[in-house]
Amino acid sequence: GSGAHTVTASIALNGDYAAAGPSNGVAVAIQSSTATVVTAPGGTLKVGVSIPFTVTVSCPACSPAATPTGSVRLFEVSNGLGASVALASGTATVSRMFNGTPGTHTLFARFLGSTGYAVSDSLPITITEQADTTTKLAAAPASPVASGVNVTFTANVTAGATGSVDFKDGGTTFV
Repeated sequence: GSGAHTVTASIALNGDYAAAGPSNGVAVAIQSSTATVVTAPGGTLKVGVSIPFTVTVSCPACSPAATPTGSVRLFEVSNGLGASVALASGTATVSRMFNGTPGTHTLFARFLGSTGYAVSDSLPITITEQADTTTKLAAAPASPVASGVNVTFTANVTAGATGSVDFKDGGTTFV
């Protein structure tokens, strides 16, 4: 089992060798293997908004069942992100805000180990952050407009955004 153990050896010899006394004890600490899982919230993740990641650490091989104690930390590639966070009942919420442009981040969580429990890494997860967009609608000529006069509508969307714009009157799309 896990925990501290003292191991000794004794020898029973035949022949030309005299038996030695028992060996000195060697302290060995055995750590139970752990499993670490990280999850991200569903839905749209926005650039510049703190994202709460849930990290769960378990000890699948522990008998009787045990809940590891210690801390976890998020990593992107091999770079640690922020400070470590202590587990509470095997779970920690680690919040992280990514500054910069929209895109993807591949992360994993590391359980930092503790007395009786080995270090473990989660499988990587990939998140995608999106930027907020703004749309400004303009009409020319400006309201009010007499019946039968053509009106030109212009939509200005955040620079760099891609996609399409639909113009609607109530729920009816028009061009």
